Amino acid sequence: MRFILFFTILSILCYSTYIRNDIWKDKEVFWRDCLKKSPKKARPYNNLASILIKKGRYRDAKKLLLVGMKIDPLDDRIVNNLGLIALREKDYKKASDMLLHALYLNPKNIKAMNNIGKLNLVKGNIEEAKRVYKRIINIDPTFFEAYNNLGYIYMNQRDFNKAKLYFEKALNINPLYQDAYYNLGLLYLSKKDYKNAVRYLDIAFKINSKKIEILYNKALALMFAKRFDEAEGCFKK
Repeated sequence: MRFILFFTILSILCYSTYIRNDIWKDKEVFWRDCLKKSPKKARPYNNLASILIKKGRYRDAKKLLLVGMKIDPLDDRIVNNLGLIALREKDYKKASDMLLHALYLNPKNIKAMNNIGKLNLVKGNIEEAKRVYKRIINIDPTFFEAYNNLGYIYMNQRDFNKAKLYFEKALNINPLYQDAYYNLGLLYLSKKDYKNAVRYLDIAFKINSKKIEILYNKALALMFAKRFDEAEGCFKK
């Protein structure tokens, strides 16, 4: 079954990679058009900002969110996105304030909970991060990021069996979730199982070829496996 699933995933990766950039481009165009048509609604500001955050354009996203917040100061999604930007910019005090406020506005905001988990993780509060992610899973068992984040914690604690279990649970929910494939690749690299490391890193890279760290770790796994020509080929891409 896993063998069949592996090749099923590979068969759709090329297509998903082909359309991914166009999808995000089209979404940005769509929400910019919505913004022009509904400049007094908060939602277009937040949704366009979410796309810009994914592209790393934090300054532009923040400007949109602040306008959206003036329209609707009680929109927990806007507050959460401002907290996420602060987290990405390593302003942890502001991130904490914004994310907790987002949860105050909406105690069921799973994305805000997930970002609080990430905040605890980067601050070294590992056990608290675990509690947050497990709480998310209890509230929404389909939130695949929480499984991946728990897997990441257990992998760093070298509890590889638990880590693998959580990564696989994330992929059962979202079979094209790049982070889980990448983390499985790192897990097998740590276990010196270079064949599986290459396998999962290769899938991760096919989903999004812009993340150079994936290619670097794939090359590393190939070198450890003494597949030097293939490793050299990675650096030529």
